[in-house]
Amino acid sequence: MNADKLIARAKARAFIPETSAFTSALILDELNTAIHTQWAEALIKTNGEFFTEAVDLLPDASGHAIFPDDALTSTARVLTWVDPNGQESSPIRRVEQGDIGSASGNGGVGSIQVQQPDGTFVTVTSSSRSYGAAPISFALTPNGAQLFNYSVGGHLRCRYSRRPGDLVAGTSTTVLQVAMVNAGINFTTTTPDGVVPTLGTWQNQALDLTSGKSPYRRKVLTPLLVMAGANLWTYTGAQVAVGDYLTFPGTTYVPNAPLEWHDLLMYYAAAQLASLRKDYDLETRRMGEANVLFAKLLSAAQPRTKQNPKVLSAWAGRTVNSRGQT
Repeated sequence: MNADKLIARAKARAFIPETSAFTSALILDELNTAIHTQWAEALIKTNGEFFTEAVDLLPDASGHAIFPDDALTSTARVLTWVDPNGQESSPIRRVEQGDIGSASGNGGVGSIQVQQPDGTFVTVTSSSRSYGAAPISFALTPNGAQLFNYSVGGHLRCRYSRRPGDLVAGTSTTVLQVAMVNAGINFTTTTPDGVVPTLGTWQNQALDLTSGKSPYRRKVLTPLLVMAGANLWTYTGAQVAVGDYLTFPGTTYVPNAPLEWHDLLMYYAAAQLASLRKDYDLETRRMGEANVLFAKLLSAAQPRTKQNPKVLSAWAGRTVNSRGQT
């Protein structure tokens, strides 16, 4: 369901009259507020990995790696280390800021015992790095992670929940839609509102590409598209299909989740709009409808693979002492 349809549905559910001061732009703002305060969190609760991304980060000379800008709440799901041979470690240890001195390896820990999932212990030293090529530990920083005793030539792998894009209305200045594709070479575009776009606005821009079909996944984070002629675009590295949407980075014309979840966003926004109108009874009703719908969606989506057993993580919730013991 695209942004224009969501605006119309939220307006109707909030009983907003046509002559109201509640403009489409204001309703769109409430939809985006609902995305970031309620809807994204509801999807994450399913453990369905709808927003999960993995990115490889190269630490700087001081061992600091910056988390992706689009990481939800600037939070990583899990950090692992990939050695120069491509071998990925188990989740690496986190230390608190007050323990950095003992974790740095500069005359600090010397050697520690790290307990593995099977209960055995492995000796780790800052000089031998006998625990594979994984970093001994990391400490969180305001914008990422500070690594200690990592092997040069490897990189940090960060799995995180991506922040959903902000919805934009379907105008010629915000959304292009793929109309024809010459696979692997070029494509042409149209606009949802039928207005011929000023293609110079779009030329040589880094754009987000979103699938035109449910679950409306973001196919390519920032493909670089170069206008080859009048409404003819060359491209590389992207699987472009007819109906896909092009928007500026961090925005989308459709919510990045399966179609079944779009009405939940609409109910959240309708409740917020009812609150703005001081119609608190209607707000309560719309939130009640949202809660009922969420319960149904949660039952349908959790788990996403109905008959596959889930392996419980041996690392989840575990802590180690200064000797690396649980």
